[in-house]
Amino acid sequence: MGKSQFVLAMAVLLAGCGKDAGEGVDTAAVAGRAVAQAEDVPTDVDLPDGPWRDLAHRLVTARSLDASVDATREILARGGIATHDGERVLVAAQGPAATFNASPRETVHLAMEARRRPNAGRLTIEELAQMLEGFGFPFPDADPDGQAQGAVDRLRPGDPGSEEDTGTADDAARDAQHDESRAREEALIAQLQDITRQWQLARQAVNKAAPAERAAARAEVDRLWGERNAVIAQRRDAQLQASAGQDALRERRMEMQDLADRLARVQRQVGADPVQGERLMALLDAWVREAAKTPDDPRSFTPLFLAEMARLQDAPVDLTGSAWTRPGRGKGAPVDLRGAPRARQLRWTLLELELFGAAFDRGRNPRTAARVVPSLQRVATALAGSLVPPARAGNACIDYKEAYGDTWGEIASAAGGWGVGQALERGVEAATGSATREAFGKAMGAVGIATKLAKLASFYADKQVSVEPEPLSRHKPLDQADTAIYVARAGVNEADLKEYERMIGEGAKADRMARDCLNSLGLPTFSTLKDIADDAENWIVEWRTGDGEGNHIMESRPPYNKWDWPGRRAMRMHRESPSSARANLFVDVLPEQKHSGTVVRAYATAQASVDAAGMPSLGTFVTGAAGGLGLADALVELFGGWFQYMNMPKAYGTIELEYHCPRPTTLHRASKAVADGGGDDGPDECLIAAGKAD
Repeated sequence: MGKSQFVLAMAVLLAGCGKDAGEGVDTAAVAGRAVAQAEDVPTDVDLPDGPWRDLAHRLVTARSLDASVDATREILARGGIATHDGERVLVAAQGPAATFNASPRETVHLAMEARRRPNAGRLTIEELAQMLEGFGFPFPDADPDGQAQGAVDRLRPGDPGSEEDTGTADDAARDAQHDESRAREEALIAQLQDITRQWQLARQAVNKAAPAERAAARAEVDRLWGERNAVIAQRRDAQLQASAGQDALRERRMEMQDLADRLARVQRQVGADPVQGERLMALLDAWVREAAKTPDDPRSFTPLFLAEMARLQDAPVDLTGSAWTRPGRGKGAPVDLRGAPRARQLRWTLLELELFGAAFDRGRNPRTAARVVPSLQRVATALAGSLVPPARAGNACIDYKEAYGDTWGEIASAAGGWGVGQALERGVEAATGSATREAFGKAMGAVGIATKLAKLASFYADKQVSVEPEPLSRHKPLDQADTAIYVARAGVNEADLKEYERMIGEGAKADRMARDCLNSLGLPTFSTLKDIADDAENWIVEWRTGDGEGNHIMESRPPYNKWDWPGRRAMRMHRESPSSARANLFVDVLPEQKHSGTVVRAYATAQASVDAAGMPSLGTFVTGAAGGLGLADALVELFGGWFQYMNMPKAYGTIELEYHCPRPTTLHRASKAVADGGGDDGPDECLIAAGKAD
């Protein structure tokens, strides 16, 4: 089938699929497929049944935003995070409680994203590992200032005057002011020359005037002399103003250069670290294995829930499996692993990131964490600890500061047994190679900063995106490449919009206080979901291809993919309904040589990141909000860079490809971070069966 025929067929298919135009992807169908495939995901450990599995399934299959929020609140509670509206506890934490809560707005946003868990995610584990390394997580051979792999192409430098300034506007303003100053000075010089001539002529007229007219002539000389002095004063003032303007522009240019330098540093640190990503996977592996031995321990809920959510991802990931195997959709041929290691495949939503942070925090101060704290003293604790500087007492953030101080400022000091449970301690030991209190303390500090990021991002996480591949799976064509499409949709559907407006309403006291505090720090105001729906067609979607790029798929050439910005794989979204917009990425599915031999499977994944207006610039963090982050100066710009990256909602679409392997290989041991069957880079090596690589 040619490209034009394929596009026409897809248009007919989409037009007849029975969806409301604002609904976008059929999330219920995606969720149902994910739940069905999770039952077939193989695992090295028998994961016990329990509330972690039931709640994960309830969340992703929820038919309404209401139902997903209810599930999210219970998940947070079992993870040690209470939901509080600023006046009362809505859902109390179960088991050891974390020292921070979730607000109603936050839980709604967490639910909106997590219900799309099969194809949603803010960070991959490789990216999370790079972030934690930058914040001081004690990985072996950690290099916090090292260059991240796959760093983001675009972060906003920002400046005191605008959200985005590359220097062009600054140059234009400087040139315009210079031209204006020069023109004004030339005019004053001409005026001074003219009045000087008049004054000289008036002096000559005094000598020639009759005695009766000399008094009037002298008065005219005095008048012209005064005007001449006034013009001289104006010229002097103009010169001073021009000099001051030049100094101000020079200073602003230096500020912009400083921000550009900071941006360059941040771009080198925001991205993925495959080596530390595998070590973080080792933490998750050990944590889940230990938790499976004690499922009745309330602290075991979080690792077992994370394991179940990983199984619900499309395509699924097994947290306890070999680093060289990846489950497929349902039963069938094994999956070719040449695409990427598990740390690059596994991604987390903001909900999972907050649960991860709470697991470290639950045992930090058990006595104070277990108390029932009065009304306003349980509002958005991690946000307060992050944003409120000591010097801002008396402003909108004072209630936060008085209640919490620096949320992550202290670390439990008991020798051994830090209160987080043996399972997590074993996990940290597996990732860091150390079981010392110092190593665990550094790990807690790094995870604490990452949790601040997740909580801050959750207040702005009202923008949603989904990606659905067309087709979902296929056999590779013979001899000639064929076309597939990844469809990105952003915005909201009408049902969610009505539920969201009802649930948020005027906003709980906790959310109003958070809004006022953030506004006082120069961070943007919250948008309404209606505003977001109205603005969706002005959004930009940036595409990345992951698994399968080069070996199984390649981006189609123009005119099928039209990039709207040179050097960026980004395109404008186009209005699809009153509340949503879409963009298509076309890819060529590469052909195979023959339709005979052992059948194997591979994945081809595309990521869509939505860049919407209103995202805080790096300059906002470096200038306006720097003092309120509760961080060392060296971390402020890194915090801002990661927040910008996390603030862009992301979604992933995965096509499962079947093909016949020319040279099947059985892999038993390997040293490479990416297994491709025989250990070679050739595209014909295929993994048929894998043993443990240890």
